[in-house]
Amino acid sequence: LAGHQPGIGEIYMSTGCTYLCATGLLPLGLPANSEFWSAADEDWTSKKIWSGKDMPCDVAY
Repeated sequence: LAGHQPGIGEIYMSTGCTYLCATGLLPLGLPANSEFWSAADEDWTSKKIWSGKDMPCDVAY
């Protein structure tokens, strides 16, 4: 990785977590007119990290 980034780790999930795998299917439940499908493309988290950007942990409040 690009430097030490302890803030990106999730302490409550393991690598084989079924919940984490299932999150990839969530967009399939969005309607066809959702902004998710029409918004401009963005780099995904791992791409940002490997390009040297410092990434905070993703959280939902």
